[in-house]
Amino acid sequence: MESFLYNNPEIIGILSDSSGMKEDSAIIQQFPTQKGAGGKGRIDLIALNSDENSNLILKIIELKKKAVKDDFLQLKEYLEGLNEDNPWKAGLVNFIKERSGIDDDNEINDIYNKAKGIFITSDFEPELLIEIHKWNTNKHRNFIELFKLLQFKAGDSNFILLDKIIEQPKLKTSKRRFNWNEMVKQFSNILNFGDIFYIKEKYTDGDQIEFRITESRLYVTLTPETIKVMRKKKYLEKCEEFGSNAENFPNFKTAAEYLTTEKFPKRTWENEDFKKMLSEETLVEQACEIKVAISNLFQLVLLANSKNRSGWIFGNSILHKKSGNSYQFFKDNLNK
Repeated sequence: MESFLYNNPEIIGILSDSSGMKEDSAIIQQFPTQKGAGGKGRIDLIALNSDENSNLILKIIELKKKAVKDDFLQLKEYLEGLNEDNPWKAGLVNFIKERSGIDDDNEINDIYNKAKGIFITSDFEPELLIEIHKWNTNKHRNFIELFKLLQFKAGDSNFILLDKIIEQPKLKTSKRRFNWNEMVKQFSNILNFGDIFYIKEKYTDGDQIEFRITESRLYVTLTPETIKVMRKKKYLEKCEEFGSNAENFPNFKTAAEYLTTEKFPKRTWENEDFKKMLSEETLVEQACEIKVAISNLFQLVLLANSKNRSGWIFGNSILHKKSGNSYQFFKDNLNK
C-alpha cells in the first residue's frame, strides 16, 4: 500500500507540479521522527495538500492493512512528537518550504504545528474509531482522520475507492471562530465593528489595502482609498489575467481543473460584488458599502499582484491596524 500511494500521490490529493512526476510531488516516504514519549519512529508517509479553503495541510500518514485499536497509539505518539525538541523538525520545515512556496517562518511553523494524523487502511476495528473520537474531542488541533482504501482490478485498469470514515468533530466553538460578532464580543477592549484591518505589503507589492470589519459573518467593506487604488491599478483585470493561467500555479496540483470551474473565478474576478465595487460607474461612497468575504478579498489581492503560493494562509498576513494583532490571533484565542 505504501509503495502504491507513494507512486500514485494524486489518489490522496497530494500537491505536485504540472509534470505529475512523483519526485516533484509533496510526499515523503519512511520519514524518521521522534515520538512524544521520546523514542524514535519512522512515519510511513508525510504529505502536503490543500483543504477546501486552499489552506495548506501537513499530513502524517500511517498505513495499515487492518488497523486495530493499538495502532492509534503509534500515530498519537508521532503527533505528540511534533515539537521544538524533535531533531527532525528542520527536515520537515524545509520540506514544507520547498513544496509550498511559502517563505514566511511563522506560517511554516503554523503548518507544522497544526499537522493532521491520517489512517489509511483496508479494514479496521471499531475500537479504533472510539480512540480517534476521544482524541479529536479533546483536541483543538492535530486531529486524526480515518480513510478506507479499496482497490478493484478490471482488465488492465485499477479502480480505487478512498472513503473518509470519521469526520473532524464540530467543536462547540467552531462556528464562533468565523464570526466577527463573537470576536468583537470577546475582544471588546481592542476590537470593534468598523475597525480597520490591512494586508501586509509583501502580498500587495506596496499597495495599501485596508478594509473594515462588519456585523455580517466574516464580511468586510473596503476603505475609499483602497477602492481607488484597486481601480487605478486594474486589480480585477490583473486578477483574471494571472489567475486564469494554470502555468502560474506549479505547486497547485488541481490548478488546471480548479481554474476552469465556476467556483474559483466567481470568488475572484467574476465576483459580482467585486465587479460593482471596482466599476467606475459606481460611486466610491456606494462602493464602500459593498460587503465581500475576507477570504475572497485576499485571493483577489494575491492574484492581482501575481502571487501564486499553494495553500494560501492569510491569517497571519492580515493585521488589525489599531492593536497590531493578526487575524489569526483573534481566531486562535476565541473562547480560550
